[in-house]
Amino acid sequence: MINLADLCGVASLMLLYRRREGIRHGRLYRVVAWIGLYSYGIYLWHVSVEAPVNWVAERLQGPVAIVWLATAPMLLGIATGVVTTEAIEFPMLRLRERWFPRRVDSAVGTPAEEERPQVPVPARVNVEG
Repeated sequence: MINLADLCGVASLMLLYRRREGIRHGRLYRVVAWIGLYSYGIYLWHVSVEAPVNWVAERLQGPVAIVWLATAPMLLGIATGVVTTEAIEFPMLRLRERWFPRRVDSAVGTPAEEERPQVPVPARVNVEG
């Protein structure tokens, strides 16, 4: 079930992402775009930091442990996702593109320029006279 907070968050991101010609995007837009670039890697690897974070937290005392547990999982999860994306995913995508180049320009399925059929353009017909 979708709640109001989810809808507001999605609507906010959609408004933020709207492309307007001639307008520079602000810092928030760039942060969201950066997160989007690495989001899959962050999603895959964020769980892997749980055990090391808890191991360190057991050895810390007092408020330091609370601050560590509040910040470290998020920061280390993001860092691990970014590092693995840069070290593994991006090189593998480049290798895949070299070995198996795409036959289309985009995900929508537009044929590449050399594969587009040449459609003759009809001459203009004068309908006024």
